[in-house]
Amino acid sequence: MTKLFNLAKAIYYYLESSYKMWKVRRLQEDDLVYTTTGNVCFEVYPGSKQQSPHDFIVKFREPNKRKRTPAHVHLIVEMYVKHAYDPP
Repeated sequence: MTKLFNLAKAIYYYLESSYKMWKVRRLQEDDLVYTTTGNVCFEVYPGSKQQSPHDFIVKFREPNKRKRTPAHVHLIVEMYVKHAYDPP
C-alpha cells in the first residue's frame, strides 16, 4: 500500500513541476512594445483566457526593478493596439 501511495505522490509532484516549468516557459515569450527614455520597458505576454485568442498581459519594468502590472492598463492597451495597426 505504501508503494502505491509513493507512486501517486511521485506522479503528483512530477505533474506539478511540469506545469510550473510550462508556465515559466510561456511567460518568457514576450513582445517588447516600447522603451521610454528612462529605460522603462513595456512588454506584452500572451494571456491565459481560452475564451479569447486575442487576450494579452501588459507588464513594465523599470531599471533594476522587477516586472509589474501598470495601474492604468487601458492607456497601455490603447498604445499597443495603435502600435499593432500603425507601426512607426
